[in-house]
Amino acid sequence: METIPLGELNHHPSKVTARVRAGETLVVTEHGKPVIRMSPAEEPTSALDQLMATGQVRRAVNPGALPELISDLAELPSLSDALIAERDRERTR
Repeated sequence: METIPLGELNHHPSKVTARVRAGETLVVTEHGKPVIRMSPAEEPTSALDQLMATGQVRRAVNPGALPELISDLAELPSLSDALIAERDRERTR
């Protein structure tokens, strides 16, 4: 991985980004200390990757919780049955 000074990035941004676009990974230094790592962006491959790349979705913090919620939902009465029962109670009043 090659290092370049911040001044080079400031004076030649097109050349530096062209190198990165071509596949190089560069570390930009300021006063000899690394401050930026530039590497080629990976192309999103799926709709989910594209949504994540644009910040519209993010990965679950606790991905294991969803199956537990789904199994809990299976134990509940169906919404249709609840609505029909409510309608029938309203009609008998």
